[in-house]
Amino acid sequence: TLASVTWGATDDLEFNVAVPLLATRFGLDARLDDTGSAQRQTLHARDTRVGLGDVLLRTKYRAVSAGVVQAALGAVLRLPTGARDDFQGTGSVEAGPQLYVALGPLPLADPLTARLYLNGGLALRADDVDRSEAHWGAGVDAAIGERATLALGVLARHPWQRTGVPGAFDVPRTTGTAPLLGLHNRRSDFYDASLGLRVALWRELVIGFVHALVPINHDGFRSDVVPLVGVEAAF
Repeated sequence: TLASVTWGATDDLEFNVAVPLLATRFGLDARLDDTGSAQRQTLHARDTRVGLGDVLLRTKYRAVSAGVVQAALGAVLRLPTGARDDFQGTGSVEAGPQLYVALGPLPLADPLTARLYLNGGLALRADDVDRSEAHWGAGVDAAIGERATLALGVLARHPWQRTGVPGAFDVPRTTGTAPLLGLHNRRSDFYDASLGLRVALWRELVIGFVHALVPINHDGFRSDVVPLVGVEAAF
């Protein structure tokens, strides 16, 4: 779940605080073969944790508003309130600039309209800048009148360095060395598909939404699906 509050200081400037509550379930199934002794071991591990994620402080300023083109500059400060060992936080203060661009609404077949999005930014780590990352997202919203909106997007993260030092995952084998559990020590790129539906439950003041984040590639430890269901209210 995500508790989020946005305050519009002016028509162009807004501030946001987001506090996530995460339930993390970790599962690992592995088979270890020792070719020298012909022995085989299996490992099954399961664990679940519930706790706060990293708190996000965000601001956004609309710098361009020309017809169907909208552009905004922003900044994000991430506070390490989530437990890193439970995959609920980064364990470090992060901050960085953001850029948001939107194109629309673009009329389609009545009553459909579309809006295109492109954003990007940096997440700079305070404890180790070399472990920072760049991220971007691109997507489209298809609005059905003023009642519902379907959303489809691609989100990407690009860490600046490898997961660990050279040889961190190598273990000795009878024929040399091989990566532990098939993990390769290289720089990872994370790509996810974002699927969502928003529905106006009461006028335009109460909005219900369902959302899912689905991995496109298999770099790093990833969840199969990250679901999110919630309600937004405007005052």
